[in-house]
Amino acid sequence: MKRTLEEIRQMKSYLTDNFYNGLRGEQEVDDSFYKDTFAVPQLEDLIVQSRTGGGAELIDVPIAQISSGRMFVTRKNRKDTEIE
Repeated sequence: MKRTLEEIRQMKSYLTDNFYNGLRGEQEVDDSFYKDTFAVPQLEDLIVQSRTGGGAELIDVPIAQISSGRMFVTRKNRKDTEIE
């Protein structure tokens, strides 16, 4: 099924105005959590906010354990052969 020029323009408008902007907005929220710069409106101004960087740590620690250029999985042979 071929799309008409009007359908293509509507799709372009949807992707650029709604989808892409929404995606970037979500990424900004994620980045503010990762960089530990998100707002905490529930706290009063007199309370000092302690930024610990916990958001980045939640992401970086598991990723550091699985990121590798070449991963190898090994296990014992189920048979008496050298190659399985």
